[in-house]
Amino acid sequence: MGPAPQSKISAVIFDFGGVICFPPDETQWQEAAAFCGADRDDFEAAFWEDRDAYDAGANARAYWRDVGTRLGLTFDEQTIDGLLEREIRFWSRFDPRVLNWAADLRAAGYRTGILSNLPRTLGQRLRTLPGFLEHFDEVTFS
Repeated sequence: MGPAPQSKISAVIFDFGGVICFPPDETQWQEAAAFCGADRDDFEAAFWEDRDAYDAGANARAYWRDVGTRLGLTFDEQTIDGLLEREIRFWSRFDPRVLNWAADLRAAGYRTGILSNLPRTLGQRLRTLPGFLEHFDEVTFS
């Protein structure tokens, strides 16, 4: 058998949640649950229960109404607006080590990208953050 073929890495693609950003911390979970009048643990369980569909493109307001229903609560529009803002903050604590590495990779001639499934509201907000996307050549939020 001959030598293994040589490959050259030319790009690095990053996931978003848990890679570029930290997951929500305990204080964030507690504050969001208190904001809508829910128990902290019940809130987190309801948050994750149908998350795949939401990340795949389900309507944000419908998702949060369903979270309320799972909690035995009814969320009005003002509560949903507040939860949407809290959700964006959940995913807005970026890992500077990863962003610095992405910048270093680009400076060394590698292409960088993000490929991540996440809610449309979060993707829209990330696209407006000054300086955030400059770390990446390609961005796909699906």
